Amino acid sequence: MSRGEGKIYTGRIKRNPDGFGFFVSESDEIEDIYIPKEEMKGVFTNDLVKITVNRKSGRFGTRGKIKRIVERSANRYVGRLNFNPNNSTYYLKDSSHSWGQSLNIYNPDRHPEGDLVLVEITAYPKLGDVGGFEGKIISSLGSSVDPNMDNIRILHESKVPIEFSKMALTEAEKLGDEVREEDKKGRRDLRDVSLITIDGVTAKDFDDAIYVEKKPAGGFKLIVAIADVSHYVKKDSHLDQEAYDKGTSVYLSNFVCPMLPEAISNGLCSLNPNVDRLAFCCEMHLSSTGKVESYEFYEAVIKSHARVTYGQAQEFIEDGISEFTKDVEENIKQAEELAIVLNEKRMSEGSIDFDLPAVKVLVDDSGEATDLVKEDRIFAHRLIEELMLVTNICASKFLEKHKQGQLYRVHESPEQEDLDKLQSLLKRLLGGGISRIRSGFDFQKLNKKLSELERPALKDIVQGLTLRSLRQANYSSANKGHFGLGFTHYAHFTSPIRRYPDLVIHRQIKSVLTGDTPYAEDDLSTMGTILSAAEQRAVKAERKVISIKKARFFERYVGEEFEGYISSMAKFGLFVALIEFPLDGLVKVEDLSGDQFIYDEESLTLKGKKTKKVFTVGDRVRIRVAMVSLDEGKIDFELLSHKGQKAKGRAAAMYEGKRKDNKKKTSSKKDSTKTKVKNKSKKIKGKTASKSDKSSGTSSMFSSSSNARGLTFSKSNKKSKGKKKRR
Repeated sequence: MSRGEGKIYTGRIKRNPDGFGFFVSESDEIEDIYIPKEEMKGVFTNDLVKITVNRKSGRFGTRGKIKRIVERSANRYVGRLNFNPNNSTYYLKDSSHSWGQSLNIYNPDRHPEGDLVLVEITAYPKLGDVGGFEGKIISSLGSSVDPNMDNIRILHESKVPIEFSKMALTEAEKLGDEVREEDKKGRRDLRDVSLITIDGVTAKDFDDAIYVEKKPAGGFKLIVAIADVSHYVKKDSHLDQEAYDKGTSVYLSNFVCPMLPEAISNGLCSLNPNVDRLAFCCEMHLSSTGKVESYEFYEAVIKSHARVTYGQAQEFIEDGISEFTKDVEENIKQAEELAIVLNEKRMSEGSIDFDLPAVKVLVDDSGEATDLVKEDRIFAHRLIEELMLVTNICASKFLEKHKQGQLYRVHESPEQEDLDKLQSLLKRLLGGGISRIRSGFDFQKLNKKLSELERPALKDIVQGLTLRSLRQANYSSANKGHFGLGFTHYAHFTSPIRRYPDLVIHRQIKSVLTGDTPYAEDDLSTMGTILSAAEQRAVKAERKVISIKKARFFERYVGEEFEGYISSMAKFGLFVALIEFPLDGLVKVEDLSGDQFIYDEESLTLKGKKTKKVFTVGDRVRIRVAMVSLDEGKIDFELLSHKGQKAKGRAAAMYEGKRKDNKKKTSSKKDSTKTKVKNKSKKIKGKTASKSDKSSGTSSMFSSSSNARGLTFSKSNKKSKGKKKRR
């Protein structure tokens, strides 16, 4: 029996937009538990539930079954009012992906469609059911709230180009919205091949479609069809220049700043189901062990046979549940088998597979954050990732074989000095058994040790510290290899709708196939520098918006207490990662007890000169939320206890002043914005109602990649003296 199996756990549900969920324990006694889509019926994000844990036979590990909903997360929501003319009813869409269904609205005052309304829930669905979710309008906030205010502000501050010029939009318009017959000529016709897309439920730009077939003699045939953006976006056109200036699409909170106009990114180039599309394909033949025996690039016309979400793919792979035709099911099944083979091969060659989840902020129609969700990867994510990785390798090897310049995606080996510092730190955090770290295989051993940790929150902290010891991936015309993935050749080919380097690789491969003029080596070198900078600009903007949304979300918790770990150090204070929510805040060094604390960068510690007290990364602490800065996206904590010992000093007095200031601000808000529902907490029938929110965006070494705010009112119970408040 696996650890935790058979026990009943209490904690919160985090609903993924794709329909499945994760259970987050109230303590860090177990890791987040995967909840299948079928189990999520009638369950909303942040609901307090009781679950049992079981280990399903096979490769998918631990799953949970929801036994009971203990407490609903909210009794009021804000959303944009919709009207269904078929039955003359009103409803709110599940814009924040918090419910998994629409909310039916009682609207006797006939508030107009499109208004932002505050709704009180009158009936919830039962566990296991869909439907029966009803509410009534309490007040209207009108139609003037701009949900993208934070996004637009940060894009401007980050100097990300937002608008397209009239010339670029005119070029896009001239392309039309359907594939012309003359553009199909000379291409392979793959419309009868059962290609499918597998993406998130919120995705609108589909770059890639896949087809996997098991060969009778053994091995696999894999076709990866990528949107043929280079056919439409010509070198030196207005569309091309503006795409180059952006470098990448920027994915913010419920908002996308696209690299190409939506008529192209979501329309003509997007591999939408059941319509003809132009594609640039890589067809590969692989052995039963995942070795690429041959590959070929060619232009094609395709028709995606299905738009599959990650949740749907996972549901079919795990439980055989499907709404799709037999050919689509067979494709998913073979893709699963090939992905497992490719992953095993990659690991055997020293690839690192850190699984530090990104944080997604869910937002409602007003732009207010409704929840913070760790985007834990499921197997369906890995499936697509493995097929894209092998395609990118082929693209790079093809160009090198033909002595053609390229933009490599490089990740240089870390300095041994940095690895030695990391090893020393890990020994202190994890105890013995940490051998010298030199290669990807050593990181694999570390991953195995982390998977056995009985403190899951500490696992995230260690992985974060480990990633920081590695260099940043970037684009370069010189091949320096990819340390993290363990690849000698690697280039981005699979996402030309949203990444300019992929468009460059398409053009370079086509120059070999068609004789078109390739990019010169000097041009590629300059591009590598400029596009790496554009990527980092986008990443910083994404992180900034996430920080702001986190702060907005956590403003409701000012004054409340939480458990956490010291996740990092700086000379100005301690960063504390919470167990219950995927965020961290700062305990300023001047707010610590009456001593002078010295920062030791080597050991990542703060040491008191007089008291000799030592704060170390990984230490368990209890904090109180002292203050949030909405504009800066910063959260300040007050330290209450450290490793079980009560904290002393001036922090408590300083906190009292901050709390009074916050009360004054809240009181002022209540007086001036009653009709706009901006008060931070409001008594409703004896319950405390608080706001909620949502957002997204992240990056790793492997990826590139106001206010009448609507408030989600969450229930919470009164905290009795000396006891932890149930949230």
